[in-house]
Amino acid sequence: MRGVAVGITVVFNSVSSFAVQFLFPWELANLGNAMTFYIFAALGVVGVILIQWLLPETKGKTLEELETVLAR
Repeated sequence: MRGVAVGITVVFNSVSSFAVQFLFPWELANLGNAMTFYIFAALGVVGVILIQWLLPETKGKTLEELETVLAR
């Protein structure tokens, strides 16, 4: 399961990096500096909110507690 998850993560990361590198020059030319960075800032804020909402806190928990929480 871990190998499959790592593979999915690598593909998602590569696609995201390609999209940013492909769209960034176009956004700068057509939307301007401010709007381009507002868009990336908004995407960053949405990402932080999703991470805070979807991922459980693991600080100070033992491996056994983590297995119980994450094995749902």
